[in-house]
Amino acid sequence: MKKILTLILILCAGCTIVINKRIQTNYQIKVENELKRRAPIEIPDPSIVTIQDVKDRRKPTIAFFYVDWCGYCKRFMPIYGEVAKEYKNKFNFAVIHCEKPENENIVKEFEIRGFPTLFIIDKRVNYNFPLSGSVTRDKEALEKELDKYLKLRRHFR
Repeated sequence: MKKILTLILILCAGCTIVINKRIQTNYQIKVENELKRRAPIEIPDPSIVTIQDVKDRRKPTIAFFYVDWCGYCKRFMPIYGEVAKEYKNKFNFAVIHCEKPENENIVKEFEIRGFPTLFIIDKRVNYNFPLSGSVTRDKEALEKELDKYLKLRRHFR
């Protein structure tokens, strides 16, 4: 009887150790995932500037409003970087981190309620044009909208 009880205690201790290890591993994975989720979004192209640093006011600016914790923003940023490289002669590209205090006024001015949000800001015609959220899903949709805007802009002269 003592041998059986000893064996049961050893098995219980072994199970406790295994369960504890799994809990620790799962906790570590959750912590790592949370840190990745909260990590700052990297801007893929140095030609993408903050809205305050846009130099060429003759070209329209594509403004990307984002927050670091937004999964859609993280998925869209590389697409935005590719488009910025291809359209850098036609548009300025800017990013606005909506949780930074220095951007509070522009976030209020554009009434940003969701992320990601894109605007075409065209100083030449004093016009701010919001782009549909669907353009943040793939590169082709964004390129199509930008080309459409460029065609329309020719009539503004």
